[in-house]
Amino acid sequence: MSNKTDPNLVTRAIEQIDRDRLVDLVVQLVNVPSPTGSEGDMGRALHEVLRAANFRSTLQPIGDQRYNAVGILEGAGKGKSLMFNGHLDTSFGPEQASRGIGYRCEGTVVDDEWIYGMGSFNMKSALATYVTACEAIQAAGIRLAGDVVIAGVCGEIEKAPVNDFDGPGFQGYGVGTKYAITHGAVADYCILGEPTNMMLIPRHCGTT
Repeated sequence: MSNKTDPNLVTRAIEQIDRDRLVDLVVQLVNVPSPTGSEGDMGRALHEVLRAANFRSTLQPIGDQRYNAVGILEGAGKGKSLMFNGHLDTSFGPEQASRGIGYRCEGTVVDDEWIYGMGSFNMKSALATYVTACEAIQAAGIRLAGDVVIAGVCGEIEKAPVNDFDGPGFQGYGVGTKYAITHGAVADYCILGEPTNMMLIPRHCGTT
């Protein structure tokens, strides 16, 4: 394994990025329906993906058939830890498929360039990117100084129980992340791969 003083680490990692692997993983995750309140299958799917990528992964049950998937890729123990956080839930489920290709819980690649399907943009593509980036780092023979944490969390979509609108489908607004950080999923720094039109936004408005 190399150390952080190697001047070619970034180049070596980039050379190991597998575009086909990334596309396939996005499609795989999009194919798992995960509307808010029904993230169980998605949590289990990401858990298995993380395990296959050499992460020490655990499932955090946050309710009836709802799981966060939290994986740790251990570093050498001499650096800061970094979390990549992403939500598992989508705004809609399979019942909205008739609205068009972007609403289907079925990943579809068009013209070898665009991936359509519920959650492909917000934000299963980010979850897939986290994993494939870490796979590339490992394939390049690099061991990071600190741990990398990937946290796939339930209940991010802006839904909250009000009056008759109750039940798991309305338990959003960050419940998964709140559970994760109060049950051991912490790091020195955190990056959210939310869609921002490729703009770096060094802040988060937060919720209460």
